Amino acid sequence: MYVGSSVIFKSTDEGESYTPISPDLTRADPKTLGPSGGPITRDQTGVETYATVFTIAESPRQAGVIWSGSDDGVVQITRDGGKSWTNVTPPLLKEREWMRISMIEASPHDAGTAYLSGNRYQLDDFEPYFLKTNDFGKTWTRIDRAGQPNGMAKDHFARVLREDPKRRGFLVAGTERMIYASLDDGATWFSLRRNMPLVPVHDLVFKDNDIVVASHGRSFFVMDDVSVLRQLSPAVASAKAHLFRPAATVRTPGGRGFGGFRFGSGVGPNPPSGAITYYYLADASKKVELEFSDLAGRVIQKFSSEADSATAADSVRRATQRRQRMDSLRTAGLSADSIAKLMAPPAPGAAEPIDLEAMIAERMAGGPRAPRIPNKKGVNQFAWNLREADASRFDGMIFWAAGTTGPMVPPGRYTVRLLVDGQPVASEPLEVRKDPRVTATQADLVAQYELLKQIRDRTTEANDAVVTSRSVKAQLGDRKTKLAAADRDEYVAMSDPLNNGLTMVESEIYQIQNQSGQDPLNYPIKVNNQIAALAGVVGSTDARPTKQSVTVFGILSKELEGYLVQMKKELDSKLPAINAFLKAKGLQEIKTTPPAKPKIAADDDAAGLQQRW
Repeated sequence: MYVGSSVIFKSTDEGESYTPISPDLTRADPKTLGPSGGPITRDQTGVETYATVFTIAESPRQAGVIWSGSDDGVVQITRDGGKSWTNVTPPLLKEREWMRISMIEASPHDAGTAYLSGNRYQLDDFEPYFLKTNDFGKTWTRIDRAGQPNGMAKDHFARVLREDPKRRGFLVAGTERMIYASLDDGATWFSLRRNMPLVPVHDLVFKDNDIVVASHGRSFFVMDDVSVLRQLSPAVASAKAHLFRPAATVRTPGGRGFGGFRFGSGVGPNPPSGAITYYYLADASKKVELEFSDLAGRVIQKFSSEADSATAADSVRRATQRRQRMDSLRTAGLSADSIAKLMAPPAPGAAEPIDLEAMIAERMAGGPRAPRIPNKKGVNQFAWNLREADASRFDGMIFWAAGTTGPMVPPGRYTVRLLVDGQPVASEPLEVRKDPRVTATQADLVAQYELLKQIRDRTTEANDAVVTSRSVKAQLGDRKTKLAAADRDEYVAMSDPLNNGLTMVESEIYQIQNQSGQDPLNYPIKVNNQIAALAGVVGSTDARPTKQSVTVFGILSKELEGYLVQMKKELDSKLPAINAFLKAKGLQEIKTTPPAKPKIAADDDAAGLQQRW
């Protein structure tokens, strides 16, 4: 540990003792060393005394290389751990006297490179002074470009500059007003302020993939995941589309703790959970797809910027509700301006009101829809929740203490692929790391994953059987209405046994009496709910499944298989004759595959009805 006064002290025992390793490294002008104030009382609070080593930086690249900068404008370096020191004060600092060396950054990439932040605001000079050297201080170059194009504002005086330890020449500078960044070692600068207030930035640090900022008076700020800036280049900016390599992600259960930001709470919002992927689009409104695959090439999840049929149907339903509400407001006599204000989407950054009616309708209509990925011009972000596809659902499904969420993939290496308008753009590796707090082995997590996949697949089979049963029964009823009256009795004699048989099997797979979330209190859940609930037990913690869980799954799986076989027998034994009868009457045959919901163009984003995940 190093401590600066007029000299530098070094401790190797955590501060229990110190040894000076330098002579006086300051200007030590007598005018700045005596008492100030007077003539009646002195102002001896300490801040008016100069000739202090204000910043110390040890090279992370070469042992013994230590930089010092004083508050009265002197820069010195040692290359032998303090045995000898050399004054390497830049000529500019000698011309502009009394500059405070606010910070020296020893480059994490090269021992001879350092960056200097200096200010003279107490002398009514508000320019930012940022300089660099590549030869251990023999020569210096000013890099702030104050007041020039692609430079810093002329009155944003300097506080700190840091270099990214992963990308050489990626600089982030804090000034008295905001943050700037450079990707070309200070040749050009751009604002990195984003949503930060105009605030002094006294220090900052690159921490893993984030930038943590210490402001003077407005607490801390964090810029999450600067992977995009590390990979940005002119070639990327000129491309039609580009996929950035995702940073490694930690496989953590559930969310990340803090929840949303509340003003005055002292707690900031966390980044999205899961694997965050960034991609660049030169043009908006393209069809964009992201595929996440394992190393064997199996696509685990695929997401699109286009609405699937279920989401599109949701959008139409919500748009219809929106129109109905607007009509009600007009009928109530509200003006067009008042209606527009009431129906307007929330302002950016504002909390969106909870639409309880829509939430209930979505749950009853089959649960949350697959997230849609953005396709705006510029850099887009999407967070994959590290899960396999969910089990299937059906409209109006009521589950008790269970869900259909897919299993979380185990730690390992995966691949993400970007497609634009159906054409592959690029693939990048994606590493999923184990939570360091988890004691389960990789084998344990793989065993858990495999069982959860089996549970998910069995839940899907059970729910698909319910869908098939209801689809066939609906078709049977539809054909009855289209038959001539003289043919209906014969048709009913054939169709009713199938209809009743399917209902009997369906009622064993799913509790058909459940119509609301509280009904399972009166009507016991059936096998599809029991299998789905087992996923909650197996996935409740990061651990190998218990023997009991494996045994229960075997019992429930065998029970379900019996019902599936029984349903197949009902269809195979009775449906051919019914279809032959319908064909003879010129009517469409009954299909056991439910008809796909129509693909329609959804404009839910434009209507302020964007689906959220």
